[in-house]
Amino acid sequence: MPDPRSPAGAVLRALFRPFLLLLALLLVLVEDFLWAGMRKIGARLALYAPWARMEAWIGSLPPYGAGACLLVPFVLLTPLNLLAVHFFSIGAVGSGLLALAAEKLGAIFIVERVFHAASPSLLTLRWFKTIHDWVVSVRARVLDAARATEAWRRARLLVEAARPILRSAASRVQRLLPKASFRGKPA
Repeated sequence: MPDPRSPAGAVLRALFRPFLLLLALLLVLVEDFLWAGMRKIGARLALYAPWARMEAWIGSLPPYGAGACLLVPFVLLTPLNLLAVHFFSIGAVGSGLLALAAEKLGAIFIVERVFHAASPSLLTLRWFKTIHDWVVSVRARVLDAARATEAWRRARLLVEAARPILRSAASRVQRLLPKASFRGKPA
Protein backbone atom coordinates (compact mmCIF):
# COMPACT_ATOMS: atom_id res chain seq x y z
CA MET A 1 0.00 0.00 0.00
CA PRO A 2 1.44 3.39 -0.93
CA ASP A 3 2.36 5.90 1.72
CA PRO A 4 -0.70 8.16 2.27
CA ARG A 5 1.55 11.22 1.93
CA SER A 6 2.95 10.11 -1.45
CA PRO A 7 1.44 11.19 -4.78
CA ALA A 8 0.06 7.67 -5.27
CA GLY A 9 -1.54 7.83 -1.81
CA ALA A 10 -3.10 11.19 -2.71
CA VAL A 11 -4.55 9.68 -5.88
CA LEU A 12 -5.99 6.75 -3.91
CA ARG A 13 -7.50 9.13 -1.37
CA ALA A 14 -9.00 11.22 -4.17
CA LEU A 15 -10.47 8.10 -5.80
CA PHE A 16 -11.86 6.48 -2.68
CA ARG A 17 -12.92 9.52 -0.67
CA PRO A 18 -16.23 10.10 -2.53
CA PHE A 19 -17.06 6.39 -2.20
CA LEU A 20 -16.24 6.36 1.51
CA LEU A 21 -18.20 9.56 2.11
CA LEU A 22 -21.20 8.14 0.25
CA LEU A 23 -20.98 4.93 2.23
CA ALA A 24 -20.70 6.83 5.51
CA LEU A 25 -23.59 9.07 4.53
CA LEU A 26 -25.81 6.12 3.66
CA LEU A 27 -24.98 4.39 6.92
CA VAL A 28 -25.70 7.51 8.95
CA LEU A 29 -28.93 8.26 7.09
CA VAL A 30 -30.25 4.74 7.47
CA GLU A 31 -29.23 4.67 11.09
CA ASP A 32 -30.74 8.09 11.74
CA PHE A 33 -34.11 7.40 10.18
CA LEU A 34 -34.43 3.85 11.47
CA TRP A 35 -32.96 4.64 14.87
CA ALA A 36 -35.31 7.58 15.46
CA GLY A 37 -38.38 5.49 14.70
CA MET A 38 -37.13 2.51 16.67
CA ARG A 39 -36.28 4.73 19.63
CA LYS A 40 -39.88 5.98 19.80
CA ILE A 41 -41.32 2.48 19.60
CA GLY A 42 -38.75 1.31 22.16
CA ALA A 43 -39.68 4.08 24.56
CA ARG A 44 -43.28 2.98 24.37
CA LEU A 45 -42.32 -0.67 24.80
CA ALA A 46 -40.17 0.29 27.81
CA LEU A 47 -43.43 1.10 29.61
CA TYR A 48 -44.38 -2.57 29.32
CA ALA A 49 -43.57 -4.04 32.75
CA PRO A 50 -41.54 -7.15 31.72
CA TRP A 51 -39.48 -5.13 29.25
CA ALA A 52 -38.89 -2.41 31.85
CA ARG A 53 -37.71 -5.03 34.37
CA MET A 54 -35.29 -6.47 31.79
CA GLU A 55 -33.88 -3.01 31.04
CA ALA A 56 -33.52 -2.27 34.76
CA TRP A 57 -31.70 -5.59 35.23
CA ILE A 58 -29.31 -4.81 32.34
CA GLY A 59 -28.70 -1.36 33.83
CA SER A 60 -27.81 -2.91 37.18
CA LEU A 61 -25.11 -5.15 35.71
CA PRO A 62 -21.42 -4.34 35.98
CA PRO A 63 -19.87 -2.90 32.79
CA TYR A 64 -18.68 -6.15 31.22
CA GLY A 65 -21.93 -7.93 32.03
CA ALA A 66 -23.87 -5.08 30.44
CA GLY A 67 -21.56 -5.25 27.43
CA ALA A 68 -22.17 -8.98 27.09
CA CYS A 69 -25.88 -8.21 26.81
CA LEU A 70 -25.13 -6.42 23.54
CA LEU A 71 -24.29 -9.83 22.04
CA VAL A 72 -27.77 -11.19 22.76
CA PRO A 73 -29.48 -9.62 19.70
CA PHE A 74 -26.97 -11.25 17.39
CA VAL A 75 -27.50 -14.66 19.00
CA LEU A 76 -31.29 -14.29 18.97
CA LEU A 77 -31.53 -13.07 15.39
CA THR A 78 -28.95 -15.31 13.69
CA PRO A 79 -31.68 -17.82 12.73
CA LEU A 80 -33.30 -15.09 10.61
CA ASN A 81 -30.03 -14.67 8.71
CA LEU A 82 -29.90 -18.42 8.15
CA LEU A 83 -33.52 -18.35 7.00
CA ALA A 84 -32.67 -15.54 4.57
CA VAL A 85 -29.76 -17.58 3.18
CA HIS A 86 -32.10 -20.56 2.77
CA PHE A 87 -34.66 -18.46 0.91
CA PHE A 88 -31.97 -17.04 -1.36
CA SER A 89 -30.62 -20.54 -2.04
CA ILE A 90 -34.01 -21.79 -3.25
CA GLY A 91 -34.61 -18.67 -5.35
CA ALA A 92 -37.18 -17.01 -3.08
CA VAL A 93 -35.50 -13.61 -3.25
CA GLY A 94 -38.47 -11.66 -1.89
CA SER A 95 -38.77 -13.90 1.16
CA GLY A 96 -35.00 -13.74 1.65
CA LEU A 97 -35.03 -9.96 1.55
CA LEU A 98 -37.96 -9.87 3.97
CA ALA A 99 -36.17 -12.18 6.43
CA LEU A 100 -32.98 -10.12 6.10
CA ALA A 101 -34.87 -6.85 6.64
CA ALA A 102 -36.65 -8.31 9.68
CA GLU A 103 -33.31 -9.38 11.14
CA LYS A 104 -31.72 -5.97 10.57
CA LEU A 105 -34.67 -4.04 11.99
CA GLY A 106 -34.89 -6.40 14.95
CA ALA A 107 -31.17 -6.05 15.61
CA ILE A 108 -31.32 -2.26 15.43
CA PHE A 109 -34.31 -2.17 17.76
CA ILE A 110 -32.98 -4.62 20.36
CA VAL A 111 -29.44 -3.20 20.30
CA GLU A 112 -30.83 0.32 20.79
CA ARG A 113 -32.83 -0.73 23.85
CA VAL A 114 -30.00 -2.81 25.32
CA PHE A 115 -27.50 -0.02 24.70
CA HIS A 116 -29.90 2.49 26.27
CA ALA A 117 -30.04 0.32 29.41
CA ALA A 118 -26.34 -0.62 29.43
CA SER A 119 -24.68 2.67 28.45
CA PRO A 120 -24.43 4.23 31.94
CA SER A 121 -22.51 1.17 33.11
CA LEU A 122 -20.46 0.83 29.91
CA LEU A 123 -19.45 4.49 29.92
CA THR A 124 -17.65 3.95 33.22
CA LEU A 125 -15.03 2.00 31.25
CA ARG A 126 -12.40 4.46 30.02
CA TRP A 127 -11.68 2.55 26.79
CA PHE A 128 -15.40 2.24 25.99
CA LYS A 129 -16.01 5.93 26.66
CA THR A 130 -13.07 6.85 24.39
CA ILE A 131 -14.41 4.72 21.54
CA HIS A 132 -17.97 5.92 22.15
CA ASP A 133 -16.93 9.58 22.09
CA TRP A 134 -14.88 9.03 18.92
CA VAL A 135 -17.79 7.32 17.13
CA VAL A 136 -20.19 10.09 18.19
CA SER A 137 -17.70 12.71 16.97
CA VAL A 138 -17.18 11.03 13.57
CA ARG A 139 -20.92 10.60 13.16
CA ALA A 140 -21.49 14.28 13.92
CA ARG A 141 -18.84 15.33 11.37
CA VAL A 142 -20.34 13.10 8.68
CA LEU A 143 -23.80 14.48 9.39
CA ASP A 144 -22.54 18.07 9.32
CA ALA A 145 -20.85 17.47 5.96
CA ALA A 146 -23.98 15.79 4.61
CA ARG A 147 -26.30 18.54 5.82
CA ALA A 148 -24.26 21.09 3.88
CA THR A 149 -25.07 19.42 0.54
CA GLU A 150 -27.84 19.97 -1.98
CA ALA A 151 -28.56 16.21 -1.91
CA TRP A 152 -29.38 16.48 1.79
CA ARG A 153 -31.77 19.34 1.17
CA ARG A 154 -33.58 17.33 -1.50
CA ALA A 155 -33.67 14.23 0.69
CA ARG A 156 -35.19 16.30 3.51
CA LEU A 157 -37.92 17.48 1.15
CA LEU A 158 -38.70 13.86 0.23
CA VAL A 159 -38.77 12.86 3.89
CA GLU A 160 -41.11 15.73 4.73
CA ALA A 161 -43.41 14.64 1.91
CA ALA A 162 -43.36 11.04 3.21
CA ARG A 163 -43.78 11.99 6.87
CA PRO A 164 -47.61 11.61 6.96
CA ILE A 165 -47.33 8.08 5.54
CA LEU A 166 -44.59 7.19 8.04
CA ARG A 167 -46.62 8.61 10.94
CA SER A 168 -49.64 6.57 9.91
CA ALA A 169 -47.56 3.39 9.76
CA ALA A 170 -45.95 4.16 13.13
CA SER A 171 -49.34 4.75 14.74
CA ARG A 172 -50.56 1.38 13.42
CA VAL A 173 -47.51 -0.33 14.93
CA GLN A 174 -48.02 1.46 18.25
CA ARG A 175 -51.64 0.31 18.38
CA LEU A 176 -50.42 -3.29 18.13
CA LEU A 177 -48.44 -2.97 21.37
CA PRO A 178 -50.35 -4.20 24.42
CA LYS A 179 -51.78 -1.46 26.62
CA ALA A 180 -53.10 -3.45 29.57
CA SER A 181 -49.73 -4.14 31.19
CA PHE A 182 -48.29 -0.64 30.95
CA ARG A 183 -47.15 0.99 34.17
CA GLY A 184 -48.26 4.45 33.10
CA LYS A 185 -49.74 6.21 30.18
CA PRO A 186 -47.98 5.37 26.90
CA ALA A 187 -45.92 8.25 25.54
